[in-house]
Amino acid sequence: MNKYLLTIIITVAGLFMGHAQQDAQYTQYMYNTISVNPAYAGSRGVLSIAAL
Repeated sequence: MNKYLLTIIITVAGLFMGHAQQDAQYTQYMYNTISVNPAYAGSRGVLSIAAL
């Protein structure tokens, strides 16, 4: 029983860790400016929040 439970826990943890490693991929450059150039975050001098 313990071996079965340990196998399930390791499998579920592995799935979550694999999902966390994905990078966002956008087809439009205007939605991806911060990941291409981190200096863009402070370049305009205003608070800018964008969400997809």
